[in-house]
Amino acid sequence: MIGAIATILAGIIPAVIAISNRGSPTSTSTSTSDTEIASEPAQAPATPIAVAPETVAGSGDLDLDLLADACYEGDWFACDDLYELAPAGSDLQWYGGTCGGILDTVSEETCEYLIDYLLYLEALADGCEWGDLLDCDELYRESPIESDYEYFGSTCGGRVTWFTNGRCWELA
Repeated sequence: MIGAIATILAGIIPAVIAISNRGSPTSTSTSTSDTEIASEPAQAPATPIAVAPETVAGSGDLDLDLLADACYEGDWFACDDLYELAPAGSDLQWYGGTCGGILDTVSEETCEYLIDYLLYLEALADGCEWGDLLDCDELYRESPIESDYEYFGSTCGGRVTWFTNGRCWELA
């Protein structure tokens, strides 16, 4: 169960640190007067797969290997501890600092903070995708600049082709 949660959360983290390079969400659209409104909303950003701890485990230090396993299973405190306790520049330090290999680069924030923040963004993206235009506006305001989440919120979940800049509620 925790491994599944880690995999789900893996899709959110790249948006937070703006390292995702996926293109804009796509949708079909119809023209109504001067504006275009999508007939089907785009889907929220996708979920990548976390790196298995076997790629960094086997350090000879049982405590560090156990922390790597716990990090993989979604124990974000274990990831943070692994980053702090592993030898500087080691694969284990990288693994902990990237929240179990979910991030492309080591984050300055703790994994616990990132996961809480990303769960919040994911909940907003889900609400936006299902038609809650206030969630779209909040997603736009709370997302990192130039992230997929900012784009998704600004286009009201792909319902419009222009940027609403936090004013999806006006479409209701």
